[in-house]
Amino acid sequence: MKLLKTHYIFLILILAAFFIRIFLAVFLLQPQYKENDDLLRYKDWGRISYYYGLPDSYTTNHIPVKLYVNNQPPGTAYLDFAMYYAYEAISHTPLQTQLKAYDVFLKLPSILADLIIGSLIYFCVYKYRRNKKYALLAMSLFIFNPVVIYNSTVWGQMDALNNLFLYCSILLFLSKKYFLTIFSFFLCLYIKISLLPLLPLILLLTLKATGYNYKKMFIFTITSILALLIFTLPVSNSPLIWIINFLKQNSSGQLQHITNYAFNFWTIIFNPDYFANIPLSSQVFYGLSLGTWAYLLFFLTLIPPVIYILRKKTLSAVEIFGIFTITTFAMFLFLPRMHERYLYPVIPLLATYVGLKGKNYIEYLFVSLLNFLGLYVAWHPSDFLPAVITSIITHSKVRLGMSGLIVILFIALYVQIILGKNKLLAISHHRKSDS
Repeated sequence: MKLLKTHYIFLILILAAFFIRIFLAVFLLQPQYKENDDLLRYKDWGRISYYYGLPDSYTTNHIPVKLYVNNQPPGTAYLDFAMYYAYEAISHTPLQTQLKAYDVFLKLPSILADLIIGSLIYFCVYKYRRNKKYALLAMSLFIFNPVVIYNSTVWGQMDALNNLFLYCSILLFLSKKYFLTIFSFFLCLYIKISLLPLLPLILLLTLKATGYNYKKMFIFTITSILALLIFTLPVSNSPLIWIINFLKQNSSGQLQHITNYAFNFWTIIFNPDYFANIPLSSQVFYGLSLGTWAYLLFFLTLIPPVIYILRKKTLSAVEIFGIFTITTFAMFLFLPRMHERYLYPVIPLLATYVGLKGKNYIEYLFVSLLNFLGLYVAWHPSDFLPAVITSIITHSKVRLGMSGLIVILFIALYVQIILGKNKLLAISHHRKSDS
């Protein structure tokens, strides 16, 4: 009751965002709107898990010719199974005769994850800034963002789920719950491994916060891994071997190009008229593969944030969210085989940073707009944009311009977050010394 009185606007906005998503999910079941191939795979993996068992979704025994075996960690497999189980529970009701209910069920976890992230953004900004207006603004920037709605509700992707656990990991770190910080991040990887490059940053922050207690960090990490191995027992009786083999087979993804439709640094370097002409990440340039160059560039961008972390005695909430914003942004821009969807982590982190800082609204809106156009270029269920606009945004020169703009936005945020405050302090100190 107290929550209702104190945060009633928050509750109204969350409910509004929920009903918008449910309406869209049902509306898109009409025959003229096509399903994405990824959603078809999730549907088939859920069906196979339900009828034949979870392990069989990772084999070719029951996979149609045009689909792939399950290439997602067990966390996603459990969700696919759970949603098919829920679908079967209502499969003989009048509701099922009116719509393809399984499509809606498959999108429901991501829809709920979006709303939970939005709620966490609200309470995070409210806690650390003590301002309800900025908390509502930050949350609204996320839950009503067309990019977020398009990704989870229209496309049906599950990026919201692993990002929810990333966001929880950051909040747990700020609350000094360091074991849960590590455990939550491993749960994030258990759903999708796309955020694996953040593991060193999570471990560094937690190690520093524990006073460089290596024994404690070892226990936290091993305990988290053991928990995941136990969770994997329904998939394999040898969970450690199974996970190692799974990572070997799936850590690099299916598409092996240096960039996969993403408006990023590599689109500036290689911007052909046709996607098939983009080089593979294994192609060698100046003695190293493009993939190796990509990781080198990414790790170079990590050096200033790592120095920043090591030099600061304590880090505020706004600094933590700033660091994670530019790190996930750098992942999208420089790492190999990035999809356009992998800019998703930046959206909730930057929305929180904007709410805590009270600045950078323009940058947030431009990043969101460019990401939305990238998602639309990669896949759309129908040509709801006029044909002339679609032809413009898919033109190679326009893609080049949008990629250049998103790199500029990254540089602006990177300089402000890493150098801005320190630079101003240094200038101020220098002037005082001169006087």
